[in-house]
Amino acid sequence: AGVGSRKSATNNVVISIDPVNEFAPICNPERYEIKRVAENAGGSKVETLVCKDADIPAEPLAYTVQSIVSSPTAGKNDFEITDPTQGDIFAKTLDFETADSYTVTVLVSDGLKT
Repeated sequence: AGVGSRKSATNNVVISIDPVNEFAPICNPERYEIKRVAENAGGSKVETLVCKDADIPAEPLAYTVQSIVSSPTAGKNDFEITDPTQGDIFAKTLDFETADSYTVTVLVSDGLKT
């Protein structure tokens, strides 16, 4: 190697890719139609929502009752989710004379998307 000869070196570069939270949770079915008898025992499980996060890796989901609308108007707290990490909806005592139908809106979130 003489004067002015070229020298070179190699270097490894590690590139890490972080996942992006780009998908909202998906519930299947998207809308549930449920029938229950009057005088349903308080604390009975009415339904389990089947939802998943399409992101990889999947984020844990959180379930909360966002609103309850009944017809005719009755108590607004007739349904609850006792464990926010599970999609189980529980009913308090249901009385047909008080309300004959409910629309329960459940918010499902992966922490960023709903």
